[in-house]
Amino acid sequence: MRKYAILAFCLMILAAGGVLTVIDQAGGVGNLLPTLQQTADPAASTMAVEPWQAEQLFLLLGFIIFNMIGIAATIAFVMFVLHRNVRAVKGDAAISEDSAEAA
Repeated sequence: MRKYAILAFCLMILAAGGVLTVIDQAGGVGNLLPTLQQTADPAASTMAVEPWQAEQLFLLLGFIIFNMIGIAATIAFVMFVLHRNVRAVKGDAAISEDSAEAA
């Protein structure tokens, strides 16, 4: 088992050295993967956001969160009503069992 641990450690050192070599050859982490900028227009960019796009995203997230809260409140209300009815039925069953034992 110790031999495998030493082998795994050596392989991790080797892999880390290879990663560092690749990063150094690329000129840094930012240049590791090749990218091509086709346009400087922010409307066509997937990385830059225009004000109207940010507004739409904010509205969408607000709408989703508002609806999730509404869904949670509806489910909580339904569970409350169901639990109240279950307790009422169990209480009626206990009363009917007590009256059956008394008779």
